Amino acid sequence: MKRWLYILLTITLFTSCMYEAMYFLTDKDLEWMAPYEQGDTVLFQSSNSIDTMTIDEITLYNDDNPWRENEGTSTFMGNSSFKYTIRHSEEMIKGKFSI
Repeated sequence: MKRWLYILLTITLFTSCMYEAMYFLTDKDLEWMAPYEQGDTVLFQSSNSIDTMTIDEITLYNDDNPWRENEGTSTFMGNSSFKYTIRHSEEMIKGKFSI
């Protein structure tokens, strides 16, 4: 009886550590992220002013590892993001773009 209990607990432990569903970014999704790298600068011109956007950080989570890592959800959803800084005149605007 104890042996079956250990087997059942082991199976439950391993199944609760895995994602129930996994959704990944497609190649078409990743095309949004491909043109830019960390440190790139993008210029925007409007009338007489030029704004500068700098890519500060790029993250990509599209891993096919089925084991959960300290997350509160049983579904993995691939995602990617840019953290950026826009300089407009004397003003700095920080933001994040995510897909």
